[in-house]
Amino acid sequence: MSNVLGTPPLLTTLNGHYSGLASAVPIELLQQLQHRVPVAVTVGGSNNGTFTLAASVTKPFTIWCGKGVLHIRENVVFTWTNTANQILNSSGVIANDADSVLGVWYMYIDEDGTTLYPSQTAPGFVEAPFNAGYLGHPGTSRVRPYLYVGPMICTTAATPAFSAMVKIGWWWRITEVEADVPSASWAAPTNLTLFIPKLGFAGGMVNIGVENGLGGRMYIGANSASTLWDAELGVQEVTSNVALQTSFLQFIASPNDTTSPIYARAVLIAGKIHVNGFKDIV
Repeated sequence: MSNVLGTPPLLTTLNGHYSGLASAVPIELLQQLQHRVPVAVTVGGSNNGTFTLAASVTKPFTIWCGKGVLHIRENVVFTWTNTANQILNSSGVIANDADSVLGVWYMYIDEDGTTLYPSQTAPGFVEAPFNAGYLGHPGTSRVRPYLYVGPMICTTAATPAFSAMVKIGWWWRITEVEADVPSASWAAPTNLTLFIPKLGFAGGMVNIGVENGLGGRMYIGANSASTLWDAELGVQEVTSNVALQTSFLQFIASPNDTTSPIYARAVLIAGKIHVNGFKDIV
């Protein structure tokens, strides 16, 4: 449900420092803004192909979207099929996709609060009337607002099948992904772009584990500059204990929003990166 909150009057402060439009604000929205909590969503069903925005009468989802307020009081569900799926293309126009495409899909809800649409286009800060804005689909040909509510990760396109995902608070736990760390130069490990959402611009983070062997050193970061890294791991033998010859390090990093979200280099000994979760922005 979406409401336009009447014709806003022009208000000017007594000292003249500010003049702008104002409108009445529903109490439910004020309550949501006062105590912002993560969006309650789940991924499950056959091949993890069902995305559910969880809402109820006792726990509604209330947020600003476009020109009005969404106040959803029941689950909104999207389930992928292997024949036809309505998606949003990069321009923000509704299109048909026969099955799916490998990688991250961003889920959007329309301003009616009744329909979810997947898109391969990451959200952005979208301007709205009354000098307001929201995290939504940035396509310039969209005819209505689409609000970002969470991601899915496609692992098999034709089926289609998706990564198992569980959201706890702001954080998602996903089926662990492993990538080899380049050794020749500072570069992006292959395939991580398929599993790390482009949410760094709004505070998104990724949970990374790194693995290195005896005598090796590894550098991990999110910047293309090889002198700027987030973590460094080295392994040196201090005894003859074989158990000390492999080291693991777990840390949290802010990925960048390009096709190379993480950069790394392994020196002397090959290394690996493990990704098993990320922080959402809603």
